Amino acid sequence: MTVSDDKFTRQTLQRVTPLTTNLFTLRTTRDPGFRFRAG
Repeated sequence: MTVSDDKFTRQTLQRVTPLTTNLFTLRTTRDPGFRFRAG
C-alpha cells in the first residue's frame, strides 16, 4: 500500500514534559485548518 504525502502535514515538536517515568505530554505545532470535531 502506498500512502501519498498529501494525507499528512509536517508539524514541529515544541515541548516534551515528563509527568512520570512512563507518562509525558507533548506540545506540537498544528496547521490552522486542522480542527477536531466532536462526535
